[in-house]
Amino acid sequence: MNRDQVAALPVPAISIDSLEFWKSGSDGQLRITRCDDCQLWIYPPKPICRRCRSQAVSYEPVQGRGRIFSYTISRQQFLPGVSDPYAIAVVTLDEDPDLRMTARVVADDLTRLHIGMPVTIEFEERNDMWIPVVAPTGEEDPQ
Repeated sequence: MNRDQVAALPVPAISIDSLEFWKSGSDGQLRITRCDDCQLWIYPPKPICRRCRSQAVSYEPVQGRGRIFSYTISRQQFLPGVSDPYAIAVVTLDEDPDLRMTARVVADDLTRLHIGMPVTIEFEERNDMWIPVVAPTGEEDPQ
């Protein structure tokens, strides 16, 4: 996907609860909300823990590494200005097997994607936001 096509992708709606998430990638570090009381990772960002209902929630850095849990490749043009195939993946982050996020995959060859593929988080800057995307690490699967 070229730079013009990336610029044509929609940007997420930002709320007061998610602003720090969308800005935090400016230093290359992914930060996820976490409950200060029960330590539950909370994604997408929310001001209240879904497990213990605590309002003591803060952003913590994560390694930014994980594995593809599921993915889809879109070959149909749904958005004006975006004609190349692109992939969206649900990624399990290394911090917790239940911590999953959805992101666009940045890869030269989308046909090589597979469940369990190791990925790393990268960022694309758009409209003063830092959008997390995932890229294959190139490491071999131990499976």
